Amino acid sequence: MTNHERMNVSYSHSLVSGSLLDEHHVNDSEIEEAMDELNGLILANHFDPFGNEPTIFLKLGDISLEVKATKDCQACMRDLMAVLARRNWNRKYGYGC
Repeated sequence: MTNHERMNVSYSHSLVSGSLLDEHHVNDSEIEEAMDELNGLILANHFDPFGNEPTIFLKLGDISLEVKATKDCQACMRDLMAVLARRNWNRKYGYGC
């Protein structure tokens, strides 16, 4: 697969916290935008009186990430935060991202 092909994946902790985002050159601002979108959806779903949990599609570079449940939204948010923290740590201490 080249970097210019779209990749559709369902949320999985190992995919997001692993090297998938690095392999597809997803930059920090794209991750931050996805985190903002997730945060808004988590807050909106919290007040949904019917308990609806719509499937969410996040665009992260060439990756379309499908998140299906509120608990997955929260886990995905933590995973994306961990990716940013790892990248910042690597930059601070001189390791490659």
